[in-house]
Amino acid sequence: MLLWTKCYKPDPRIALGKYSPMEKEIQRLGGVHTIAARRFLAHKQMEEKKMLTKLLSPDHEQVTEHSKQNEPLRPTFVPLKKTWTTKVAVSAQELKIPPRERTNICKHIERMQLAQVLRNGQSLPHV
Repeated sequence: MLLWTKCYKPDPRIALGKYSPMEKEIQRLGGVHTIAARRFLAHKQMEEKKMLTKLLSPDHEQVTEHSKQNEPLRPTFVPLKKTWTTKVAVSAQELKIPPRERTNICKHIERMQLAQVLRNGQSLPHV
């Protein structure tokens, strides 16, 4: 254990072991992608936002308002013109499909046509 971590034990953001307390809580809730973990993270984010708004000084608020009022003009978006075009030459050999793949594609097309006929309630074609 590092020496400086002994001084900062009460700070929950510093991980003393393998994971920080927040990471441990997320794992306990089932991982990042679970609804409970998302709610937990949203709650923590709201708490942090509230804390930051309490800590912001009036001077900081005045500066942000002043910067919003005196925003520099931004240039308008101009679409770029097409600068170049190219033609790709592909040999006919590269476009050929192997016979085995061609039969798989044909069978797939036949199955899709049969499914479409069955879905529409039409009479079955003579196979």
